[in-house]
Amino acid sequence: MKTPSLNLQAWLAALVPMIGFAQAPDAAHNSFNPATLQLFTTGAPYPGEYETTPFIAPAGPLRVCAANPRYFADASGRPVYLTGSHTWQSLQNGILSKTSLIFPGKDWPQATPESQGINSARLRVALDYLARSLAEHGGADTVFIVRNGYAIWQGPECDREFQIFSATKSFTSTMLGLLIDDGKVTLDTFAKKFEPALAEQYPRVMLRHFATMTSGYDSAGGSYEFDAQGRGDSWNPGPPAPPIFPPGTKFRYWDDAMSQFGQVLTKAAGQPLDQLFKSRIAEPIGMTRWRWISNDTPTGRVLCWTGGLRTSSRELARFGHLFLNRGSWDGKQLVSFSWVDQATTVRVPPTTPNDALPRSRGAGVYGFNWWVNGIKPDGQHLWPGAPPRTYYANGLHNNVCIVVPEWRMVIARTNGARKDGSVGTPANVDEIWSEFFSRLAEAIMP
Repeated sequence: MKTPSLNLQAWLAALVPMIGFAQAPDAAHNSFNPATLQLFTTGAPYPGEYETTPFIAPAGPLRVCAANPRYFADASGRPVYLTGSHTWQSLQNGILSKTSLIFPGKDWPQATPESQGINSARLRVALDYLARSLAEHGGADTVFIVRNGYAIWQGPECDREFQIFSATKSFTSTMLGLLIDDGKVTLDTFAKKFEPALAEQYPRVMLRHFATMTSGYDSAGGSYEFDAQGRGDSWNPGPPAPPIFPPGTKFRYWDDAMSQFGQVLTKAAGQPLDQLFKSRIAEPIGMTRWRWISNDTPTGRVLCWTGGLRTSSRELARFGHLFLNRGSWDGKQLVSFSWVDQATTVRVPPTTPNDALPRSRGAGVYGFNWWVNGIKPDGQHLWPGAPPRTYYANGLHNNVCIVVPEWRMVIARTNGARKDGSVGTPANVDEIWSEFFSRLAEAIMP
């Protein structure tokens, strides 16, 4: 059967801004076989989203849609929406897949901002604003920005390694995703199954409660962020103290709980989580410059599951790029897309009360140990200036790994304490990032 042929050069040139081709169409390659493609179809694009389910095969030869020349239509007349960030190379190869972002090898491929649809002058305006706003808190020299898999901005200090503190939590919860994929646990697995010490005081705490900071778990002792009852936080998984509140009834950002979560996951995995991360995530994505430190606790020396990862912005961006592509890396699914989707969308409803502590502000904006640009109890987005699907790993001193699906972009920034040893996170950090994104939006080329 003769392969149906379409002259796509003009049509794809018009389509590039909409779906973000990483490379321009080549006049020498202007045909492909729609029978080899697997596409999503929809009556109209869903704003800000690039994929929907299920996959369906288009019926018959594809033609330019009469109603909208920026679409194909299949034989039944349905518009066919080319979703995601797809490269011209994937069309040349006769296949369009949801894993068609560029992936780095040993090094990130580099590109000019303009080649990836970013106005470099306006990008610089946004970055200059960020540098000024964070001047007393580490500046912007470590910022590393990737679009479509290409490094379009590399700060002069992007290879400097820092302990990223609570951004580590997003790595720990990813280990939960792997264990769920492996069938070893579910979100509703009771933690006491793997840690008998929890049976008496925490019999109803599930893994989902730990991943959402709603477990009410507390360890004995503590050394910082004391509450009105005199309970202090720590990096100690145990021994267990009486519950702060019943599971699922409040949001309390609490390192004691995260530490116990890591201990439970370690027992479920049957191996240290840094080894699981290395073999299943770090090595496949080429993340080589990292270290997960341990700390001494009353229950012994343990991996610091709540804040012990050390790496650079350049390396951290690989982790973000994996999540941008919904857990797939260069055609291989490392962690299920269903886990990525669940982890990076709101799992703590805005109706859940936040506990009365400065860090406990997750209602409406917290997933499974990822912060999400959701709707806070006051009805406002966490970062009004950022696209609504933005999510990020976040640690002390404003260590962040920000993923922006709408823009096919990852932004990583690492940082340490201020010169005087104080916390390197400004009080108005959310306002700063929101305004940065408002300015960055002006750099996105139509």
